Amino acid sequence: MSTEYPPMISGGIANAVFGIVSASAHAGIETHVAFIGDANEKKYGNELSIPHKLSYEATSKTVKVFLISWENAIEESISLVRTLNPDIIHLHTFLLFPLVYAIKKETSTPIVYTIHAFERAHDNKNPLDYLLQSQTQDALISLVDIVIALSQTEKELVSHYCKQSSEKIRLVGNGTGTYAKFSSDQPRNPHLVLYSGRFDKNKGVDDFLAAIPYVAEHYPDVNFVLIGGPLDTSREEMRRRWLNDSFPCKDKVTFTGYVTREELLRWYSKAGILVVPSSYDTFPLVILDGMQHGLAVIASSIGGALDIIRHGETGLLFTPKDIGALASCIIMLLKDPNLQHQIGANAAKEIQNNWLWSNIINRLLVVYREAIQTK
Repeated sequence: MSTEYPPMISGGIANAVFGIVSASAHAGIETHVAFIGDANEKKYGNELSIPHKLSYEATSKTVKVFLISWENAIEESISLVRTLNPDIIHLHTFLLFPLVYAIKKETSTPIVYTIHAFERAHDNKNPLDYLLQSQTQDALISLVDIVIALSQTEKELVSHYCKQSSEKIRLVGNGTGTYAKFSSDQPRNPHLVLYSGRFDKNKGVDDFLAAIPYVAEHYPDVNFVLIGGPLDTSREEMRRRWLNDSFPCKDKVTFTGYVTREELLRWYSKAGILVVPSSYDTFPLVILDGMQHGLAVIASSIGGALDIIRHGETGLLFTPKDIGALASCIIMLLKDPNLQHQIGANAAKEIQNNWLWSNIINRLLVVYREAIQTK
């Protein structure tokens, strides 16, 4: 269950939800998705095929999405659960707490909740949002049958703040699809450095930009590309927002604005380095994506990055918000293109061996079976 209609859902949660759904379907698990949204936008109908965001095209013919309006969300959700009689409800947002409470009260269906972001860890919320959202999430964690943490550090954090629920927290990471075909012979520009993702405080964009002048001083031929942005914001506007008049070496920095998946993959195929400088991130899927495409990934040593990357082998890690350390990691890879290439090749193998959704779904099945036993 999630909170937006398929045509609008985006970001890491969307990729995770559709990844789980497609992998489940291919593993022979009958899977349906319920989205909660504005009743006025039900022009898509009450039932439709999974959209193009699925990793596997064939799945769109077998999985159904149900659209539920906020206006009658509790009644419609309970009715849907009774009609489908699922073995498991897998929840992906704490914002649906009222629905989950009602479903739990009216049915005996086990509920598994994946924490895509632990609200207590966010440092960019106003105090009222922090108080209300963290308390709602805590209540949900207490209510559900099993809680999935996406990284070891997140599991430890949740266990610390929700001690009464620590025994039901399980560790299952995210995964990525099978669409990338990495070739070690693929020509790349070792002096092209990417950032890809949302542009908000937790993602460390400011830190990445602050490191650029130090790197450019040592390697004048380096270029930096920042991929992403709101759909209605041009690349020129992104540039004005993030680079002030005094920023040095502006000619080394390119903003793409919003890009399609195809455009993103083209950038991944060109570049040699991907930087993921988040100050907080539960499990950044962009790391898996970049590694799968053979990029040498430099990431903050937090959350899922610690579980995915072996420093010096499959990527490089640096202390969050340490701009000097970030610049040094970039310079290290620019200085040694062979190391950059080897790390990228190792990273692609690591993803194929351990982080495809086909691997992750087996770990989820263990959790599902455990939850069913609580029924």
